[in-house]
Amino acid sequence: MRAPPALLMAGAILLGACASDGYSDSGTEQKLQDAGLTSEQADCVVRGMEKRIGANRLGGRDEPSESQRERMAEILEDCGVTEPSAPSS
Repeated sequence: MRAPPALLMAGAILLGACASDGYSDSGTEQKLQDAGLTSEQADCVVRGMEKRIGANRLGGRDEPSESQRERMAEILEDCGVTEPSAPSS
């Protein structure tokens, strides 16, 4: 399974982490794997989110700011999560 476009994934992951009933690194990591990331990519993303956004913020229920969305996109890129290429015609 291929990961959805990175920016959409960034928003979905961050929104899901923020909207959940508290943040769970293992739960978020599993959701990332279910979305098509490798276990290494999922671990990298979770660690990056905790470091650059903070577990306390991820456990909140507020909408993510534009800055947080940008950081999430950077984390995905740093972890090798890329948008799937368009099919060739």
